[in-house]
Amino acid sequence: MVVRYRGMPKVEQREPVKIEKPDCLEGYASDHWDFVVPKLLEMGVLHPVDVEALTALCQWWAEYRRLQSQPQADSGDAYKRSISLASCFKNWSNLAARFGLTPKDREKLEIEAPIDSTLAKYLA
Repeated sequence: MVVRYRGMPKVEQREPVKIEKPDCLEGYASDHWDFVVPKLLEMGVLHPVDVEALTALCQWWAEYRRLQSQPQADSGDAYKRSISLASCFKNWSNLAARFGLTPKDREKLEIEAPIDSTLAKYLA
């Protein structure tokens, strides 16, 4: 499967990209990496230079989840918590959009699925 943003020139199929999970990711961040990166690799949208942005994406998700799991205290804390949650999610969303992880940004991607060989012989 090849994915690219609309308008980008078609490129020949490249070697599969290998991306290692950074050691600094733990807990929710590590889990998010394990969930997102294999899907992005399968789609073919990743390059090794994306590791830093992916790491930040996972760290923002971990911070968002950490804040979500904290018990709420008084109303002053609840307000600060809601602002922090919104900020974390906004930062995550901005990075996620770069990789086509939001519905709006997936609309901008062209995904070419491999053609079934039985179908291909009838199309040729």
